[in-house]
Amino acid sequence: MLSVNPAEVDTRPSDGPSVPRPAPPTSYPFVQVSGLSNFRDIGGWPINSSSRTGHVRKGILYRGGDTNRITPEGEAKLRELNIKSDFDLRSSQQIQKTGGYRDIAGVERRWAPVFNDEEYTEEEAKRRYELYAADGTDVSMEYIQMLHCSIL
Repeated sequence: MLSVNPAEVDTRPSDGPSVPRPAPPTSYPFVQVSGLSNFRDIGGWPINSSSRTGHVRKGILYRGGDTNRITPEGEAKLRELNIKSDFDLRSSQQIQKTGGYRDIAGVERRWAPVFNDEEYTEEEAKRRYELYAADGTDVSMEYIQMLHCSIL
C-alpha cells in the first residue's frame, strides 16, 4: 500500500541564483538518465555465499534517486534499459520531504521502505549518515542488507 501522493509539478519559488553543478559521471557503472541523479548499474558486484560465487550480471539491476524530476527523455531511457519495476526504498517521511513520487508509464512502482516511520527520525538519519561517512565503513554491505530486507 502506498502512503503518499504522487508528485505534482514543482511550483516552488527558487531559493536564489542557481549554483553550477559538476557534470555527472559518464563512465560505467553510471548511466545517464535525464532527470534522475546518481543512476547506475549494480552489475559487477561480487556474489560470495555458501551456495554461489561470481558477480551480479550487468544490465539487470540499477540504482538511482527519486523520480520526481525525470524528464520524458529519461522515461524513454528507462524503457530502453527495459526497466519494469522501481523499488522505492524510502520511508513515507522521505517521500513527503521530496514532494511525493512520480508514476512512470510502463514501470511498476513497488514501495518497500527500508525504515518504518518510527525508525526514520532526523536523529536516526544523522546517526546513520555519520556511520556511513566513518573511515573503514563498508557501505556496500549496508546496501545489500537494505535490499535483502526490502525483498523479503
